[in-house]
Amino acid sequence: MVDTPIPFSKLIPLIKDVNDIFNKVMNLYNTAQHSKKKIKLLIERIGTANSAVSILREENLYTLHYYNNLQRLIQVLQKMRKYIEELIQYNKMKKLLKSKSIKKMFKDLCEEYDMSIRLLNLINFETLNETLKEDVKELYEVLQKDIRGLFNFQEALAKSIIDTNVKVTDTSKKITDMNENVNFTNNQWIENAIKERLIKNIEWNELTNLSGVGSGHFGSVSKAYWSKTNDYVVFKKSNDIQNQNQAFQHEIQMQLRAHACENIIRFLGITQEPQNNKYCIVMEFAEGGDLRNYLYENFSLLNWDKKYQLAFDITNGVHYLHKENILHRDLHAKNIVIQKGKAKITDFGYAKSVETQTMIHKGVFGMKMDIYSLGILLWELSSGYPPFKDQNERVLIINIVYQGLRERIIKDTPFDYFNLYTACWNGNPEERPIIEDVYDKLKCMLNKDDDNDNSSLIDNSQFTKSTMVNFNNPDIFNNLSLK
Repeated sequence: MVDTPIPFSKLIPLIKDVNDIFNKVMNLYNTAQHSKKKIKLLIERIGTANSAVSILREENLYTLHYYNNLQRLIQVLQKMRKYIEELIQYNKMKKLLKSKSIKKMFKDLCEEYDMSIRLLNLINFETLNETLKEDVKELYEVLQKDIRGLFNFQEALAKSIIDTNVKVTDTSKKITDMNENVNFTNNQWIENAIKERLIKNIEWNELTNLSGVGSGHFGSVSKAYWSKTNDYVVFKKSNDIQNQNQAFQHEIQMQLRAHACENIIRFLGITQEPQNNKYCIVMEFAEGGDLRNYLYENFSLLNWDKKYQLAFDITNGVHYLHKENILHRDLHAKNIVIQKGKAKITDFGYAKSVETQTMIHKGVFGMKMDIYSLGILLWELSSGYPPFKDQNERVLIINIVYQGLRERIIKDTPFDYFNLYTACWNGNPEERPIIEDVYDKLKCMLNKDDDNDNSSLIDNSQFTKSTMVNFNNPDIFNNLSLK
């Protein structure tokens, strides 16, 4: 039976899909803080499939058979990508553990993948030149070897995750357990976390060209060149020696749970100063500095497309945190940093986890505090300067909490954007939008061209001063975000 030929143009989107999936899982791998060797096996498998598509493409195998089976392979690769995402996300991993479905999911994926590759290799080898025959045969042998390795990985994963009596691999839980059983006056819990490979220990002598970046009530932040990666990093150390371990345990735990989002600063590991044995948290370096300084230096260069993008970056980070049941509780422009033009959330010293139903119910209130702070940040993106920058702080707090004071609306702000941030800072927490709504609306704004639509812009001639609105709710006091 002769297979039906099809135009190559019909295959282009599918070939692109395979390549896109490979690139996405590579990004997931780069953000993973644990199980990287195991995840790499999955990535190698997807990469092998990508190579298979390239090899078959070179022989002009543009047939309906190939098209249909390539579609099937793409569906399997999408499932593998989703599986990797669930491996590295704290809450999704917990659900997998509770349902005990992780073993079955892996087995099903392997079987589907194996069948898809077999079907793609059901081609007429007589039509191939001898060199390509050997390439395809070798490729298939690699795939089979990889499948065996992945089954071994699955067994190890099932043993390490499901059999919690043997080994608990939930990183956050392990750190919490150590925290409960170790005296905070020593560094034992950090040493245990390093020993268990829950966190990476970065040797102090790998860090050079140290320079101060900033300081505050928590301690200080310094910049250094990490010779192992040929890149700059920052490290944060606490001034509070007595509570250093407790603060570190908390911040590391929050960072590990939030590491998979591209709009949250990456936790890289810890290092120890030799002169005083103080531990420091090491994170990726953001060359653009904090958002407050970035706006001061670059605001005149930002059009609304770029402002929308920065607003969406921040919202995406908050969206991820809330999905993970994490409240940041300290969102302001100095805790947003810019790396390669992208906004990222940092500083989890005040972050709080809400896990139980009771805590989640109470956490909704706390999430609305984050929404209020997000509204202030969205306004600051429209103005380029801090809120209420010329007002007395003590009087200001009273006016905000009890008189409903809000900043003036900036001229030429798009109406949709204005409506969004004013909804976020509504004095009644119950009337503020949830993060999903803010996320969706900003995503829509990114696809609109408001720069050339003057009818959508606000003429703020009536907004010459900060305005008093009827938003009297003292919950604002807990999260003013005026830093």
